[in-house]
Amino acid sequence: MFRVRKIHAGPNDNDLIVNIPRNRTVAQLREYINSEWQIPPEHQKLYYQGKELVDGHKIIEYSIQRNHIIQLMVKSKNDVENDVKSCLNFESSLMKILKIPSMIRKKI
Repeated sequence: MFRVRKIHAGPNDNDLIVNIPRNRTVAQLREYINSEWQIPPEHQKLYYQGKELVDGHKIIEYSIQRNHIIQLMVKSKNDVENDVKSCLNFESSLMKILKIPSMIRKKI
């Protein structure tokens, strides 16, 4: 058992007591948080001891102890949309870079 606490929680916000096996993944933890607090996984940033938790990793890999606290930062819809735009811009830039060698070969 460990706890999830919202960063910038209000005075009436309580910690979420999580009682799932520690061999579950961070992605499964996000789904659990969504089922309890209705915060979509893509809006969640989870931190433990200053490290951001990564979906593919298991909770046990972070050595989270009984009654320790995972911090939850809830991203706004605008933050999520900006993340998507950044990824799309990066992908577009990467595709341009990958095409450069073939463009050079065509000119030679």
